[in-house]
Amino acid sequence: MNYQNPQQRTPKALKINIPSPILRTQLSPTQFSSPKRVVPVTEIIRIIPNDLPGTPQKESIRKAELSVPELQIFLDDLLKRYDKLAQDLQKSTQKEIQLQNEMNNLQQDTNNKLQAIYTENQILQETLKNKDQEIIILNQQIERLKEQQIKEIQDLKQENEHVLGILTDKLQQMNIFAKEKISELEQIKSLLQLRDQEVLEWRSRKNIADSNNQEINNLKFKISKLEQEYNQLIKEDQNLKSQFQQKDNEINILRNKLQQGFSQNDQQLFEELEQARQEIKYYQEQLMQYEKNQDFVDLDDQEDKIQVLQNEIKRLNKQLIDMRHELENYRIHQSENEFLKSKLSDKQNQIRDQKLRNAQF
Repeated sequence: MNYQNPQQRTPKALKINIPSPILRTQLSPTQFSSPKRVVPVTEIIRIIPNDLPGTPQKESIRKAELSVPELQIFLDDLLKRYDKLAQDLQKSTQKEIQLQNEMNNLQQDTNNKLQAIYTENQILQETLKNKDQEIIILNQQIERLKEQQIKEIQDLKQENEHVLGILTDKLQQMNIFAKEKISELEQIKSLLQLRDQEVLEWRSRKNIADSNNQEINNLKFKISKLEQEYNQLIKEDQNLKSQFQQKDNEINILRNKLQQGFSQNDQQLFEELEQARQEIKYYQEQLMQYEKNQDFVDLDDQEDKIQVLQNEIKRLNKQLIDMRHELENYRIHQSENEFLKSKLSDKQNQIRDQKLRNAQF
């Protein structure tokens, strides 16, 4: 380069637009897609005019204050600074491109996570619908079981009342029979007393000691035998009364146990089902509210909420399993009631047979 103009010229400062180091929140994917062309500093210096247009000529020509070596040193320093500025500009451009790529990748990952969360929410909603349908089916089954249980209790009550009426009639018949036997024994006793008097009179008249003693012994044996039969009838009557009272107490105890067991099981099942229904309704409302007000900024918070919903669904599944166990226990309890009914029927048949045998005697 040849600088032969002796006049001092102040070059006009060039404006170089340097991008701001602050990244924008949203960058276009096509922005900074390729690095800019780096203009050599020599070309920048080459295009600097010696005489700038519009610069007024001074009347007095001043001598150059810098010599050629000093000017060369100044130009070299200026070239170095422009080279460093160009390198910084290129690095900044590359860094901005890299940040743009990272921003695009982060945006893609965020979209993928949000899509996965939306899919998982759809699955959770479908699961909640299925659980609600299952609870409705269980409620229907419980209603049917309750109706069947009420019908069986009514049948058992009618049967117990029928058996109680039969036992009452039999007991009244046994009481009447015992009273008749007692009156007969009283008559026999009075006849025996008269017979004793006749025997004594006859003995006093005839003085036949051996025959009278033998006849008296026979009569005494008959009297003792009749008294034993009378006492046995009294004991049997008392035994029958105690057996009847015992069976009546057993029937009342079984009836109370059946009513208490069925009412407690039904109440507990209804309370648990109502609680499960309310919880499912609450979490459905929470899930709908969550879908309306979904915030895509705090992903960790949303994942925590989804985890909480999953835990609640697991708890509801466990509660449904417990309710199924309760239904199984209810069926077992129902089979035990059937066994008790059969046992009670056998006892009633035994009492009926015993009374028939006593009536025959």
